Amino acid sequence: MDMTCRVLNADDFHAMYPRMVEDRLLWTIWPQYPDDWWTEEKFVSLLSARDSVVVGVEVDGVVGGFLHLWSYGGSEFTKAGEVGVCAFRKYFPIAPQMCRDVVRYVFSRFDCSCLIGHIPVHNLHALRMLESVGFTKVCRIPEMGYFARKDRFVDGWLVKAVPESREV
Repeated sequence: MDMTCRVLNADDFHAMYPRMVEDRLLWTIWPQYPDDWWTEEKFVSLLSARDSVVVGVEVDGVVGGFLHLWSYGGSEFTKAGEVGVCAFRKYFPIAPQMCRDVVRYVFSRFDCSCLIGHIPVHNLHALRMLESVGFTKVCRIPEMGYFARKDRFVDGWLVKAVPESREV
């Protein structure tokens, strides 16, 4: 199995959208939006935001997952990046390795001192996976964000990874 990382573009996003819908994964990156809110144009627009980059992990030439990276707090005056990660269902068994590879890629190619994620407390699978690749829990935040599928605000974990903490 050959895994490589590369920066994705709008053509990739258009190709990924039907897979995101089929795998019912749109909520994994943007839980604040209900399933019926989504269109391909909205998906591509969010991933194409000016202050963000999307790094895909290709498995044998097919995008198996991706990391969406944008500046923390939307500020240009930071080296911290917020992230959302997603693996397509077919690649769930190798999601930790894909995540580890994409985090290494980001730290080796971007001027980024820290990666920060927000994980709803009920998403234990994602939390365990991120911890297995070097993210650490910083704190639990009450009502961290709106979760459309539950139609309420939910608590969440603030997690971080720095180059020294990632598993090598």
